[in-house]
Amino acid sequence: ETTGSPGVAKRRSRHAARLNMGASTDDIHVCIMCMRAIMNNKYGFNMVIQHREAINSIALSLVHHSLRTKALVLELLAAICLVKGGHQIILSAFDNFKEVVGEPRRFHTLMEYFMNYDSFHIEFMVACMQFVNIIVHSVEDMNFRVHLQYEFTALKLDEYLERLRLCESEDLQVQISAYLDNVFDVAALMEDSETKTAALEKVNELEDELGHAHERLAALEREAIAKLATLEAELAQVRQERDQLAEARRQVVEEVSTLRRAQQDSRNRQSMLESKVQELESLTKSLPRGASMGAISSHALCNGNGTPN
Repeated sequence: ETTGSPGVAKRRSRHAARLNMGASTDDIHVCIMCMRAIMNNKYGFNMVIQHREAINSIALSLVHHSLRTKALVLELLAAICLVKGGHQIILSAFDNFKEVVGEPRRFHTLMEYFMNYDSFHIEFMVACMQFVNIIVHSVEDMNFRVHLQYEFTALKLDEYLERLRLCESEDLQVQISAYLDNVFDVAALMEDSETKTAALEKVNELEDELGHAHERLAALEREAIAKLATLEAELAQVRQERDQLAEARRQVVEEVSTLRRAQQDSRNRQSMLESKVQELESLTKSLPRGASMGAISSHALCNGNGTPN
């Protein structure tokens, strides 16, 4: 069967349809399809992402006139972006794209295709928004994420997305909502940053005040400890003086008791003597006038001590 026969042409047409591509003469589209087939295999995927020139060539294929080819390129780039280390590889590829094409900003050409199109191609629009979502929102570092977001904001993506909200494509609306819902409000972040800075300054001020308060408290504690030691010494001295006074009081009480007993004994002897005197006076009065003092004494002795010797 010859090359120009109808059967061969028909088979080629069916083969092209299975590859989901345009005319067979479209070499770039065919190459991108081949790259997708290679990258469907894990080994092939790893080989591609290790070859920077291959990634750069895929990114440069965005200049192809076919929007379907552009969509396919963005799908491949998004897939690479999701693997470990792939994000930086894709950014490097677009840096190379910027240098080769002479863009004023990175992603400028891509946004031009996205916002200024001759015919609306939903597949390309969805692929483009999906790629932007992955490029911006797959980054963990918040500062870098804001930086990437600002790159697209500077290319007026935010304004254009507001106009696309009226688009009836559900797939496109999902991607637009995913982007807008995850966008960082830079003004709010700046306000939060200023608030945080003021709060940190206040915290530092309070920490300084707290440090001074701790120093004053430590000084007061030292002063209180010294004063407490002085008071304890004074208390010990007062207790010693109290004990001495208590001992002196005990001795005084004991002496007073002794003196009182002696006084009582003296009073008893005095009373007894007075009684004797009264008795003698009574005897003196009862004796005859001519009786001698010896008789009185003998009588007294008999009354007081018994019979004399």
